[in-house]
Amino acid sequence: MDTESVPPESEVPPKDAKQPVSETAPEPEPPVGEGEGEAAPAGGAAVEAIAAGSEAVAGAPAAEEAPAPAKRKPGLLARLFGWWFNPETRLGRFNRAGLRWTVGILAVFAAGLLVAYFVLYRPAQSRALQAQAELVQTRQQLAGVQEQLTAAQGALSTAQGDLQNLRGQVAALEAHVSLLRALNDVNNARLNIADKSITAARLSLTAAGEDVKGLEDFLQSKDPATASALQSRLSLAINELNSSPDVASSDLKILADQLTKLETVYFP
Repeated sequence: MDTESVPPESEVPPKDAKQPVSETAPEPEPPVGEGEGEAAPAGGAAVEAIAAGSEAVAGAPAAEEAPAPAKRKPGLLARLFGWWFNPETRLGRFNRAGLRWTVGILAVFAAGLLVAYFVLYRPAQSRALQAQAELVQTRQQLAGVQEQLTAAQGALSTAQGDLQNLRGQVAALEAHVSLLRALNDVNNARLNIADKSITAARLSLTAAGEDVKGLEDFLQSKDPATASALQSRLSLAINELNSSPDVASSDLKILADQLTKLETVYFP
């Protein structure tokens, strides 16, 4: 056997040694001559061992690696958004620029609204609230003054009523005084006629005429017919005083009876 055909021990790897990973195992050298035919079994075993180790090493990472997840297909809205704002198309670039301008304009508009709110609206609102509070206070004061005015008007009405009553009482007293004076003058005239003192009787009847006029104002609202009858009877007695003193005395007696009756009715 030729010693040159057998590979040295350093070139034949042991079975337990790890071989470098390679996709294809090295092809064995073809046997040369008879010597080489005897060494072929040993070389073939080494080649098989190297191939088996390579397969084991190559299969180990494949078993350890997890399968990659399948990529999800983007939704309709995402595809539409990508098409609408695609920077590679003219429409997308235009829409991007328009979106930036729109956002800028909206930002400026929002800033303007904030400035208007804090600079114009809030102070105006504060002034309006203050004016409203002052208006409420003024209305309350007005309501108080109105109540006072109502009370004053009620007191005035009461006072006017009392004044009217007092005036009526004063008028009644004055009428009563006029009636008593007229009755006194009539009786004096009767006495003067009895004493044949016609001049004195005439003076008394003149004074009685003034008293009857003062009584007429009171009787006009209560008994106008009686007021007119008193004045007519007094005038008749005055006219009959010179020609018929006795008839005049009779008329004066009737007049005195009428005055006495009036005092009983209106001044009890």
